Amino acid sequence: MTINRTIAHLPVCPDCGKRCYPKQSKARAAARGMESQEGVPFSAYRCGPAWHIGKTYKNRYLKQVTMGSKKAAIGIDPGHTGALALVNDDEMIIYDYQSIEAADQALTDLQREYNIRFAVLEKVWVRTKERNPHSVTQLIRSAAMWDCLLHVHGIPHEEYSPQTWRKGLLSGRKTSKAAMVEKARQLLGGTERDFARHDRAEAALMAWRAWEHVKAGWKTEKRRA
Repeated sequence: MTINRTIAHLPVCPDCGKRCYPKQSKARAAARGMESQEGVPFSAYRCGPAWHIGKTYKNRYLKQVTMGSKKAAIGIDPGHTGALALVNDDEMIIYDYQSIEAADQALTDLQREYNIRFAVLEKVWVRTKERNPHSVTQLIRSAAMWDCLLHVHGIPHEEYSPQTWRKGLLSGRKTSKAAMVEKARQLLGGTERDFARHDRAEAALMAWRAWEHVKAGWKTEKRRA
């Protein structure tokens, strides 16, 4: 019996969706078998009460995500509160940022149902007038965290400045928080709760921009300059 057939009979972890091994020794044996079969390094690691196996790269585990069939794009506002939005022609989903663990799980859950073709992450920079070091540090760390998560999940993405993703959406001086919420409601519908905060509206508009790129035929398997 091959390794793949053996794995098919194992229970699935409710937390990450991978096959569970009851003992470390069995997981390590399966990892060695997968290395021989696939020709790439595999390792065993613990997740809650169970053991799993996964591909490794520079001693870090890369997630083996089974992508859903529905295409979509996402937008991320990495602000102090922050939000993640997924958009396609039929649906819109918005997550509030709570923690890095919750953000990681949100991306995992979305990838099980959607084939995320492209993501727009808002580019952050430090204004010369900014006098709050804690605020600046928090903002930079948040943007770096989202960039890292997108890489780990294998989602093609690009950092857009506000001027770039707003181009053609909000022009002139109509860039207030209220204007962004109004434009998001106009393009994507949604309820008052969907855009209760302006960062949720910004994430949704960035996701809409990313989805427009996907529909235009961008080669989203590679990052664009």
